[in-house]
Amino acid sequence: MAIRLNARWMTAPDERLLEELEGEGWTHPRRLAASPSVYLSYRGVQLRLRFLADAELVAPSDDDFDLYHITGDGERYLEGDRDQALHPHPLYYGRATAPFL
Repeated sequence: MAIRLNARWMTAPDERLLEELEGEGWTHPRRLAASPSVYLSYRGVQLRLRFLADAELVAPSDDDFDLYHITGDGERYLEGDRDQALHPHPLYYGRATAPFL
């Protein structure tokens, strides 16, 4: 198992979401919220996915944020090849989180 280099803003459910997306491909937040390994409500999953989207670890299918998939950067993070602390906080981007918060 690789040592993952997370940022201070990241939470344990963020890693579970990335792991779920790695095995699923395009996935709806409701499916992720129903997963026994993700201990978040549907709204919590939506919020964390938007943070992860702003951090470029996942990508939404469109502007409706209905489906998500893991990005290459997300896969590199899970493999321990991306130090997320070296990248800006997602709120600095704010593309996905701004309309949601």
